[in-house]
Amino acid sequence: TGSPVNVRALMQMKLESSQAVLRGLALDDHQLLAKESQKLQLLNLDASWNVVQTKEYARISAEFRDAAKKIHRAAEKKNLDAAGLGYFQLTMTCIDCHRHVRASTAQQ
Repeated sequence: TGSPVNVRALMQMKLESSQAVLRGLALDDHQLLAKESQKLQLLNLDASWNVVQTKEYARISAEFRDAAKKIHRAAEKKNLDAAGLGYFQLTMTCIDCHRHVRASTAQQ
């Protein structure tokens, strides 16, 4: 698992990229959507990302990657509706993941 400092920094970068994706959606900026969704995919591969080692965490992380890829593909196709749906799915994985991590760490 990653150190708290690394996880905090990684979460901050994830939040900034997620906010930039929302900005891209609001401004219909497909280039920004593609760039930031790519960053999110790369951040998800960082070893610090693995906060807990559970099947549920692995599933949620895979869903996060899939949602980021969906945003990226939609940006390349200039499909704002599909990118918006991908952003919604991405946001839901964040909520699910944080809920799972809180529950997992409370049990320790």
